[in-house]
Amino acid sequence: MSNHHVKLFIEDGTIVYIHHNVSSPDDDDPGKHTRGTTGEKVCFVSRDDGPFTIEFKVASPFVSGVGSPGNKIQSFRSGNVDKTNLELLKDISPAIVQNFAYKVMLAGIPDDPEIIIDNSGGTGSGKKKAKKKRK
Repeated sequence: MSNHHVKLFIEDGTIVYIHHNVSSPDDDDPGKHTRGTTGEKVCFVSRDDGPFTIEFKVASPFVSGVGSPGNKIQSFRSGNVDKTNLELLKDISPAIVQNFAYKVMLAGIPDDPEIIIDNSGGTGSGKKKAKKKRK
């Protein structure tokens, strides 16, 4: 399974997100949503903008439960970055896509992105849906 680093930084007064798949070094994906599957690990990193917190609005997507409502994840300093521990994404059953909205506070700026766990197990049946004819 892959490790994902969500890089956080401030640009023009807004939090910007870059999702980095460690097992695929050229796979940097900008955007607010982080997508992962059960068993993958996620951590958050801020190189230049200081410490941050993360708190999920309803439930944590991690096996450890860290970040659940009332249990914020607080970044820690490691070398020249502020970061969180790598956390294992929990199993979501049955095979569905589930969203976990959370709040980030970085440099006094709040934002509300999502982690999306996809356990759908594939890309579909490969069959196209028949189009309905208009009368």
